Amino acid sequence: MILSFAVNQAVNAGSSVWLAAWSDHSGDVLSSSNETAAAANDTLSDALDNDYYLGVLGGFGVSQAAASFFRNWFFFWVCANGSVSIHDSLFRSVIRATMRFFDVTPTGSVINRFSGDLHVVDLPLPRILSAFFFNMMEILSALILISISSPVFLVAVGPLAAVYILILRSSTTNVI
Repeated sequence: MILSFAVNQAVNAGSSVWLAAWSDHSGDVLSSSNETAAAANDTLSDALDNDYYLGVLGGFGVSQAAASFFRNWFFFWVCANGSVSIHDSLFRSVIRATMRFFDVTPTGSVINRFSGDLHVVDLPLPRILSAFFFNMMEILSALILISISSPVFLVAVGPLAAVYILILRSSTTNVI
């Protein structure tokens, strides 16, 4: 499941890198054409090769749409199977309960327990987990891309992570 989020983020990052490469290529072509002012307009459009870059960027867009679709489909399929599993387990427990359980527990409480637990598993939990995994992949992608483009950034990550962990530990121990 996490792999589907990673693939989606990799395609997203790839399109950003491709757009940056296209921009760098266009800047190089335009700066070299300014040096040779005699370049014809046809030669400049051939040198820019926008159709090639636009086609690859379109391919990234289609890939990103497909990856997002399959990521969401797979994620909610896993969540639905989890909900069915929890329902079946809860149902088996209730069916195997002794008559004393049904004598002391009102039927409404049993039904509320089923509906309340399954509501949480079916609605808010998948949204929260999806947002968590999506944001986690966004952060990891940003850290990886920044580290590749500026390796000096890695020098600051270690101390900042250590300070963050210290602050997190001190704040959680004070709360509890």
